[in-house]
Amino acid sequence: MLAEPDEWCTLAKEVLPWARTLIVVGAVDTGKTTLTTWLANRACLLGYKTAVVDADVGQSDIGPPATVGLGLLRQAVEYLHDVPVVDLYFVGSTTPRGHVAAALTGTKRMVEQAFAAGADRVLINTTGLVGGSLGRTLKYHKVNLTRPDCIIALQRHGEIEPLLNTWEASGFLVYRLPVPAGVRRRSFETRAAFRNGRWREFFTGARRQVLPFGSFHTARTSIFTGEPISEKDRQKLESLVGQPLLWAEKTPVGANAVTPHPLPKEAAAAAAALLKVPKLLRIAPESFRGVIAGLVGPEGRCLSLGWVEKVDYEAASLLVVTPYRGDEPVSVVEFSSVRLDAEIIFEKGAKSEAESA
Repeated sequence: MLAEPDEWCTLAKEVLPWARTLIVVGAVDTGKTTLTTWLANRACLLGYKTAVVDADVGQSDIGPPATVGLGLLRQAVEYLHDVPVVDLYFVGSTTPRGHVAAALTGTKRMVEQAFAAGADRVLINTTGLVGGSLGRTLKYHKVNLTRPDCIIALQRHGEIEPLLNTWEASGFLVYRLPVPAGVRRRSFETRAAFRNGRWREFFTGARRQVLPFGSFHTARTSIFTGEPISEKDRQKLESLVGQPLLWAEKTPVGANAVTPHPLPKEAAAAAAALLKVPKLLRIAPESFRGVIAGLVGPEGRCLSLGWVEKVDYEAASLLVVTPYRGDEPVSVVEFSSVRLDAEIIFEKGAKSEAESA
């Protein structure tokens, strides 16, 4: 940890006695996580029940990457990843790009959960995406949704002043802090290595779970959202396309078909016509292998994450490797845009343990 700057001590004395929600913003490698940890420790030592919402989906400390994590401090910690995780929201990406709605929803939900759990002080750590239209839009709406009592901004050369001026014009209290001298910029490789380490840590001790088709619904994908076609239609389609159908279903907007080999456009069009749907989407058998999925329970809470080992169409089941050991059934599987090789997330020996479970 860095030596505490005088500005941080002044900030803590001025805001912690009254500010219930604080959000820390700044560009990449400006010390946001270090400041969040320091403030959380200070609040905890002052006797406040303190929660941290980690909305940095790419460099997650509380929970695995691709999630917004909620942690509750029981005591002061050395590092933010030492804070016990009490809840997760699955964003499904290690960047907010293309997932703004999920990133915003997750942050809002976790702040609400923190107060529902009795927190007196909630600190929100954020991504370093602050530049460009996307960065400004993301942070602007994140602040509007969470309504923090205090916005704490770390910047080197006034790079986020346009945002700060807008927030002040909207009535928010903004504290501007310089980036501490000890903060160093990290390379892309260093950040990727940290993220991979967090994946490995999360999946330590994970084992295979078999989820039979029909026992769960899916989100963020069209597969398993329709009704399986009849055996009669299956036979007709297999004859038409000249190859087996591992899975086929009709949805409200078309049809999905899993085939061993690609379908020519003419064959796909003919298959759609046979099923009387506007279009047919061909899906490769290995499309979901290695995808990280959110495992959601009956009450809509993210129970854990899983690594998709295989979609076993012959056995009509989804095989996921997950550390989840709870009693709640998995009712929704949220597929994501994150796909990882087994070698990235499993330490030596862990994969064989998962496969033999």
